[in-house]
Amino acid sequence: MIKVDVINAPTLKLAESSQVKLLDSVTVVGYPGLVENSALFNDESFYEASFTRGQISAKKNLLDGTPVLQITAPVPNGNSGGPVLNDNGEVIGLVTFGPNDNFTFLFTSNTIQEFLDSAKINNQQGLVNQQYRQGLQLYSQGNYEQALQKFQLVKRLFPQHSEVNNYLDKCQQIVANSN
Repeated sequence: MIKVDVINAPTLKLAESSQVKLLDSVTVVGYPGLVENSALFNDESFYEASFTRGQISAKKNLLDGTPVLQITAPVPNGNSGGPVLNDNGEVIGLVTFGPNDNFTFLFTSNTIQEFLDSAKINNQQGLVNQQYRQGLQLYSQGNYEQALQKFQLVKRLFPQHSEVNNYLDKCQQIVANSN
């Protein structure tokens, strides 16, 4: 059984991993164990994701027939279970195993979807995602006061959001300077 004790966490959409092609670009999102296990980093660093880029280097199958994807992106220890995204920001797989940082395999999003289906879990966009995306759209349209309200709601719903503080600060400065 998997239990996640987080409320209002952002969600990511699952891609159709059968559409993934060799040499497609990927982004690995993770939380390297070094940050969690080191006294060198502040508490906020624990919630800030790390990103690495690479490509799909192979499509393989395990002995039981389970499909896996091999990627070239560096994947530090502690990133196991982290999402790997396509260029549309959709999850194509989860970091699973590899003997070193340059040789990593993913369970595919289709395998993940099978697991979710068997557990009767629906992969859908949550309120935090909806509000954050609306805030970004309003921000890009120059509607800073409305964007500020969206970002404030995101901050209340999920205070650990890795990007919302940046947009809150930008909106607050722009609104203050326009008055």
